[in-house]
Amino acid sequence: VADYLTEDVLVQQTAEVRDFLLRTSILRQLNTKVCAALVPRVDCQRMLEQLDADHLLVTPLSNDQRVRRPPSLFPDYPRNEPAREHAEEIARLHLAASGWYESEGRPVPAIDHAIEGGDHPLALDLLEQHAEQFLHQGRMRLLARWFNVLPLALLQQRSAVEIVAVWAANFTVGPGVAMAWLEQVEARHPSHAGVQAHARCMR
Repeated sequence: VADYLTEDVLVQQTAEVRDFLLRTSILRQLNTKVCAALVPRVDCQRMLEQLDADHLLVTPLSNDQRVRRPPSLFPDYPRNEPAREHAEEIARLHLAASGWYESEGRPVPAIDHAIEGGDHPLALDLLEQHAEQFLHQGRMRLLARWFNVLPLALLQQRSAVEIVAVWAANFTVGPGVAMAWLEQVEARHPSHAGVQAHARCMR
């Protein structure tokens, strides 16, 4: 029903509005600057104000009127629709969003979009910069979510990131799985001071 209602709304819009909604639907939150990174030829401030005035598919977040999100009535359709109409651009849109969030010092959505855009090396580059910080903050579920989708072969090339993945597994999956993984990491990096320090602490 939500798909039908959303499609019925979208089909009545101008090509500019429809294109804007579909391209920005990969975002979890909408604001003028991140929308401009994805749709640079559009006056995004004007567009968001128009969508607000028309009560169309976006609602302001209660704590920040400058940031919008898709309403709960349409949780899935906008995210699925770009795959049908703009499949060739999905990766580019995600990477543009990732770059914008990185420039704003927001590594969590930057990593999310890098993964969703299929650029796993970029996601690992970002994790090399921030994984230890997330570890110290105790954000194990967040880390585990990322590590569960990143290719193990690529992860194994980044010892500093892989050892954080072992920590995340220890606190989310369990120590048995983590210990088996830890032994493999130690065997591959017997003289890596950072890996060995983490291993001693984890044991």
